Amino acid sequence: MEAMSMLSLAEVKALARVQLVEAIMNHFRQQSFISKRLLLKNTSSHAGQVNTIKDPLFPRPRELVAYSFDSADQRHEALIAKIVKISGPCLKICPQILKIFLRLHLVFLRSREYTDKPALVQAILARIGQRNFPPYEVKRSTTVFRNREELMKYEEALYVEHQLDEMVAAAAGPGSGTTIFVKDADHDNVDPYLLAAKAKANSGARGKDRKQESTEILEAVVEEAEKFRQLWRQYVASEQSAEDGAVTNYYMLRFSPGWIYTRILRTELKALATLKRYQEEAFLLVELLDQKVYCLDTRGSWYDRLALIKANYAYDKRLGKQEALQVCMQALRDKHVYAADITAAIQARLVRLESELRIPFRDRHDFSYLELREAHKRVLTGERLNRPGTAAPGYASSHSYAYLIPNADGTLGSPEIQQRPLWLKNDGSAVSVEELALAFYATLGYKGFHSENAILSTLFGLLFWDILFTPMEGVFETAYQIAPLDLSTDAFYVTRQGMIEERVHAIAQSTILSADQIDEMLDSAPEGGEIETPLVVDEDVAVKTSTIDDANEEGESRGDIEEKIPTVTNSKLLEEDRQRARRLTVKRKACYYLDLLSRVDDQFRARNILCAGVSWTFAKEELLQIAECIGGDALAEICKHLAQGYGQRCSGMPDLCCWDYEKRLVKFVEVKGPGDRLSSKQKVWIDMLLSVGVDVELCLVEASTAEEEFEEERRQMN
Repeated sequence: MEAMSMLSLAEVKALARVQLVEAIMNHFRQQSFISKRLLLKNTSSHAGQVNTIKDPLFPRPRELVAYSFDSADQRHEALIAKIVKISGPCLKICPQILKIFLRLHLVFLRSREYTDKPALVQAILARIGQRNFPPYEVKRSTTVFRNREELMKYEEALYVEHQLDEMVAAAAGPGSGTTIFVKDADHDNVDPYLLAAKAKANSGARGKDRKQESTEILEAVVEEAEKFRQLWRQYVASEQSAEDGAVTNYYMLRFSPGWIYTRILRTELKALATLKRYQEEAFLLVELLDQKVYCLDTRGSWYDRLALIKANYAYDKRLGKQEALQVCMQALRDKHVYAADITAAIQARLVRLESELRIPFRDRHDFSYLELREAHKRVLTGERLNRPGTAAPGYASSHSYAYLIPNADGTLGSPEIQQRPLWLKNDGSAVSVEELALAFYATLGYKGFHSENAILSTLFGLLFWDILFTPMEGVFETAYQIAPLDLSTDAFYVTRQGMIEERVHAIAQSTILSADQIDEMLDSAPEGGEIETPLVVDEDVAVKTSTIDDANEEGESRGDIEEKIPTVTNSKLLEEDRQRARRLTVKRKACYYLDLLSRVDDQFRARNILCAGVSWTFAKEELLQIAECIGGDALAEICKHLAQGYGQRCSGMPDLCCWDYEKRLVKFVEVKGPGDRLSSKQKVWIDMLLSVGVDVELCLVEASTAEEEFEEERRQMN
């Protein structure tokens, strides 16, 4: 396997074909050898004489008595020889040397995840100019690891965590219960295949042997994780007895072996849950919640899981629900449980438990004032090109969909793997459900992107660029970072709260000048060039101007071209464009967040400077229009929401960002196909956007009713 990993995918496939052909040839040689030996007459007259035959498939004479199959070592050596023939001469690095480089990588890059490939690619790409990192002051800290012993424990813990995570993934198995979509060409032909695939999934991957294998793997995970439990307790006791403040050192705790031990125990929780060893899982959850040192941002999910176990798996059901109720109340009092999605889940569980325990209404909690707002629903219908089914394990990945295309004789052909289910667009093309929704909103006059998290995270990155890269101890350890190391942690907001609040206030206080105010400023300003003309002008003007210029280069007369453009003369057109550009520039320079957005974009876009969350695929003009349509108050609250918990809140945003700049309207749209549901994070983002006055819609795309009725009628007739 080690030698095979040097080959590319194409080389591995070629080698596999060669090996397969040789295996088939060897099989036929053996069959030929057996049949000839049975038919061969023993004509030797001398004792011990060796008979030889000539195989038509193997011309070299082969001795019958001495014939034997190749040993495993011989086959392995032959395979190695073929690999070396493809790859060329190879050198194997001493494992100890490789281990040293891995340790250097860990120390230099302050890695918090295990990798067996040192990440020197970033430095190489930066040196040759293929990747541009933002300018910032590197301030390396010397107290990340207390001593060499701590570093060795940290390295070992990362490796063990990586191995346990791989074991849990292996126990889950590939492709189990995978959803696919099958081309709806002929239901009569497709249905038998789906039934066979489902039967194979149930009898194969979920069979007895597979279940036993998964159980053994998970039990090994629990056994290995338990070896670190006592060490974890020692680190917790040591940190809790320390006198220095937990807030200032909270981020640096991530480089403590105790933090990685906590993540190992978190992996053990997954294994215990799968093994249905709920009592042991509950004991471990209680112990994790008793400490307030490591992984504080996951306490909410621990509370929720503990409440579920006590409510559903206790021997005494009523007593278990009472204990679960106390766990929920304790979670709501915990200051470290602040994630809105987890808090909403715990509140819903608390209300349900109070109802099941028949607690008097006057004593129940009332969270009606905290209910999440719901988006306006819009239902669209479309024609699906495929329909859901169940794939056999290994047939497709968990995020893939397969299309079974019938052959000319009516049989099903080989599956074609796709990534998304497809719908029929008005122009006849096959599109995703999000693109189908975008086409509908375009008919309402909206421009739009299927951007998901990209638009809002880009606006946040540009508006907070200088705050993101403010020099701070321990967060800029190398010159190859696209964000401070603590961005995805709760320490980011705590250590920069003053700067963030000041920026949020400035954005919220920004105002957009009215048309009269712009006219007044233009009248009072001199006619000179004190106002820069923006780079982006009206698209129609740009197209018409470029058409005239291109035509002049090709030798066409100006009159011929102007006849093709049913507008005013070119000089008047340019004058109107110039006035429009001046007005737009005045308006944006007078607005704090639009001016800041424009200046940062101009400074870093040309070189495609990398920054976490920032996507340069969106044009500057598009970003400015969207930001203006959102407004300063709403944009300030969105940025604050991201700054307070970027790691948890940078996902779950609506799928589509649509805007109509002429009407100054913006609309975020979450698109759901048949059977899809909103996640807890998506519900929180919808509530957050609605709370600050941003329009949000939930677009439900359903299959055409006529199509479904036709299929049902055809089934009944058959």
